[in-house]
Amino acid sequence: MKSYNSKLNKKNVLSVVAVLVFAVAVIGITIGFATSANQSQNADAPVLDVTKPVETFSLPSEKYTVLKEASVDKLVYMSSLNMWKTHNGIDLGLEENAQVKSVFSGKVKKVEQSTLEGVVVTVELSNGMTAIYKSLSSASVKEGDKIENGAVVGIVGTMLSESDLGTHLHLELKKDGKYVDPAEFINVVSDNK
Repeated sequence: MKSYNSKLNKKNVLSVVAVLVFAVAVIGITIGFATSANQSQNADAPVLDVTKPVETFSLPSEKYTVLKEASVDKLVYMSSLNMWKTHNGIDLGLEENAQVKSVFSGKVKKVEQSTLEGVVVTVELSNGMTAIYKSLSSASVKEGDKIENGAVVGIVGTMLSESDLGTHLHLELKKDGKYVDPAEFINVVSDNK
């Protein structure tokens, strides 16, 4: 059987140190490249600012009845129009002349009169959310106004395309340009009269 001398000499120690230094350098360079690549991939990603409070959503009215839920990706029968289509918002029955309040703080993008939908107010939030208030009889805001959560945007009315529902608010929400169910953001209950 062969025996090996276990004594380390200076040359062996230097070789081991050189290998360790090389290994550490390779690991450091690899981590550096990985970090750099990750940062360049996420350069356009939004940075979460933990110093700002998260936007909370409010109800557009304290007293309401849910008349029709949103069906963003399903067809439903619209009796006033005698047709099947998606229902991109939630319909809340409100008392006649009730104030409709903003569900979040934002900037009024549009105020328009529509033959089928009544007065329509569109409010944008900086995080990609948009609220569209339809079936108003009048607006209390104008384009360009900055409004706070709970500010009055208008007075409830009716809309021709949902005339079978009477006086109500038709509220739509969009996230990054796509319709979302308002009930996912606003805590509505079936009957809140």
